[in-house]
Amino acid sequence: MNITPSAVEILSDTIPKKNEAILDRELDGETVLFNLSTNKLHSLNATAGFIWKECNGVNTMNSLVELLSHSFAVKAKQAERDLRVLLKGMYHAGLIEL
Repeated sequence: MNITPSAVEILSDTIPKKNEAILDRELDGETVLFNLSTNKLHSLNATAGFIWKECNGVNTMNSLVELLSHSFAVKAKQAERDLRVLLKGMYHAGLIEL
């Protein structure tokens, strides 16, 4: 079965958690992730890196929207849309669990 990123549903109480097979490092303002399972490297900008750090298995989608909105001075609706896209991408890249 092929699952597209849009097929993943992220609800307000969804709790994203980092995949434990991921190593992360900060380099020149970017977060670099290495997936030990796939041997793939991922580079995250400051915003995505911020969200990565907050995917701690405690924060819900709603709390991440609030953190993103306040930290980057973006409206909550826009933060929610952008966050859904980011989390779906991270999920399909094997970086997080939902």
